[in-house]
Amino acid sequence: MRLTDLAAGALLCALALFALFVVLPAQTSATGGIGLGPRDLPTLSLLIVIGLSALLAVQALFGRTRERKTLWPASGHETWTMAVGFSLTLAGIGIFQYAGFLVGGTVLIVSIMWFMGDRSWLRLLLTPTVVVGSMYVFVTQLLHISVP
Repeated sequence: MRLTDLAAGALLCALALFALFVVLPAQTSATGGIGLGPRDLPTLSLLIVIGLSALLAVQALFGRTRERKTLWPASGHETWTMAVGFSLTLAGIGIFQYAGFLVGGTVLIVSIMWFMGDRSWLRLLLTPTVVVGSMYVFVTQLLHISVP
């Protein structure tokens, strides 16, 4: 039995049940007129989360996995990698706020690609250009939303 899997499964199941029976009814209406109601898709999503988290908890209880000595499932290198990745993402969001969509998106994509080991200048230039450019055209031209 892995305590991390059991704790994660139980916590996710409890949070999803809380969201299903408390948060969702308080924040959405049951009917929406034609088609799916506003509560239908979130209910389906929460039911899937409840089922998968319950399966994780059951597997942790009855599975035959070796117990690790620590509750943190990642190694030190993996933890450092996650922390740097999250920091880059938060920095990119901050750049979005102050420099705008085009600069922020480009810096975010290039910094994450560089951090993940991509050193090809052609890919580092083309990927953000294509991705940010196509998103900018899609949002501004097709959806008619102004982007900073």
